[in-house]
Amino acid sequence: MTPTQTGTPTETPTITPTPVGYDVTFRLLIKQTPIAGAPLNFGFTTALTDLSGEVHLNVPSDRDVSVSSVLPVIEFTPFYDTAANFAGRSPVNIDARRLVEPLPGICSVTVGSEDHVFFPYENLTDQAMSVPLMYNLLNRMLSPTGEAVPPELFAPGLVGNGFTVPKRLLYNGSSYAGAWQFIGTTNLLPESLPVCSDNGTAPTCDRVSELSLQRLFDYPRALIIKLGDASVRLAKARKWKPAGNARGPFYTRGVKSLARIRALMQRLAGPNYMCPTVPPQCRVVQVPKAEFLSAFKIIYTGSVPKGLLTLKKTQKAEVKRYQAILKALPEQVTKCN
Repeated sequence: MTPTQTGTPTETPTITPTPVGYDVTFRLLIKQTPIAGAPLNFGFTTALTDLSGEVHLNVPSDRDVSVSSVLPVIEFTPFYDTAANFAGRSPVNIDARRLVEPLPGICSVTVGSEDHVFFPYENLTDQAMSVPLMYNLLNRMLSPTGEAVPPELFAPGLVGNGFTVPKRLLYNGSSYAGAWQFIGTTNLLPESLPVCSDNGTAPTCDRVSELSLQRLFDYPRALIIKLGDASVRLAKARKWKPAGNARGPFYTRGVKSLARIRALMQRLAGPNYMCPTVPPQCRVVQVPKAEFLSAFKIIYTGSVPKGLLTLKKTQKAEVKRYQAILKALPEQVTKCN
């Protein structure tokens, strides 16, 4: 006889609770203007801001959210928090800045044999910035023909940058009309289109190498270290007896020299350009070459112990080398606000 089993336990399936979702709104602003069509990265997803500059997300409660810009041209410091904290302060404003800025001064230029319109801009970085045309709310041209197209790549520098569009693409049959819309700005063609200030040719400026300017400081600094080390070696060889700092008078005077050179370099702080004509928003600054040379000579000014005379004799050659560094620089530079 087969026994009948009774009271068999029934297994209850384990139910994993679905995390509670939080609704969070992020709002992208530049100078209080909502930025539409900008891609943002939230760690677990990317999304474009809507026409109000907002992204609406439902975030699981167990997830942290990191927020960063997809396009480097839209800059803000990345940040993160828990979904609950973001929800508690929603809408979350993201204050950003444009690293490429359209400028006033739209004008007429001749490219080859055809009339064009020149749209100026400045790139606040030392790298080319990209705004692909796929993000059409961020970078587009409005024109009567619908054929005008802005560039996707924007060259570095504050002066002389811009792009041109053939005038015929901005003609509506009786007058010229159009606008360049770029990351929250609208740059309309003026009713009366002036000729660009340099006789109808798009302005160009060359940026002065920051490395060439930095050599004004780096070369004497390396020389002072070299002279100080040599002074220590001569002291150990009993060629001279230090009364104080074993690195000797060259090092002591070198500290004063570098302080003076650093102060002079403050006049040239920031981007510097060489421009054939000075744009209206810019100014000319003289490169104080004579003052730099005078500051450099402080290293060798004054008497030295007899045991250091061999080092003192390097003055003539080193001054010539520093003069060569100065000679490679322009007499003046253009700086722009």
